[in-house]
Amino acid sequence: MDLLPYFRFLIVFTILLFGISKFYRFSKPLKIVVWILGFISTLELLSLPFINSFGISISSYHYIYTPIIILLIIFLYSSILKNKVAPNVIYLTVAIYVIMLIINTIFPKNIENHITISMVVGGVLVLILSILYFTTTLKEAKISKLEQSPVFWINAGIFLYICGYILILVLFRKITTNTQFSVVFPKLHHFLALLLYSLVFTGIITINKSS
Repeated sequence: MDLLPYFRFLIVFTILLFGISKFYRFSKPLKIVVWILGFISTLELLSLPFINSFGISISSYHYIYTPIIILLIIFLYSSILKNKVAPNVIYLTVAIYVIMLIINTIFPKNIENHITISMVVGGVLVLILSILYFTTTLKEAKISKLEQSPVFWINAGIFLYICGYILILVLFRKITTNTQFSVVFPKLHHFLALLLYSLVFTGIITINKSS
């Protein structure tokens, strides 16, 4: 039995509990992160083998999961980038992604390709927002204080996760067989998820260090 999904769920749930305990001290972006962690914790639990007990396929699960997570992350950046970029940037990002989802749904294709397109397009949009955060923050001349910023660590985690995920999903699939990909991809994805959660946790505990 593969214990990695259970380990990942335990980590997410632990970070969630820690975040809830400090919730009242958080800024709006960090509160949104806690809500997203709560959503992810629920989905991580459903992604365990119990999912089969309800007759839900893994593909159907990711078909619904991916767009929701992408939209939640864009909502997070709408708070992070408030007063840093024009609101139209966020509106345009949401519009592009929703239009892509509609087109992707209208023109049928196999569910794996649907998920790949949804994740890659959404991932690229999130990466743009992530880079916008880095560039606007650097322009504010707060370089020496970056490591004290919870949002910096969370943004770094999202950036590295999305970059790694797209790289694996697009390039690794090209150079491996379907069988190799189906075996290696889950393990690499677990590693990326653990990296993301580690940096999110680093950001959350930074609140204590900077207080």
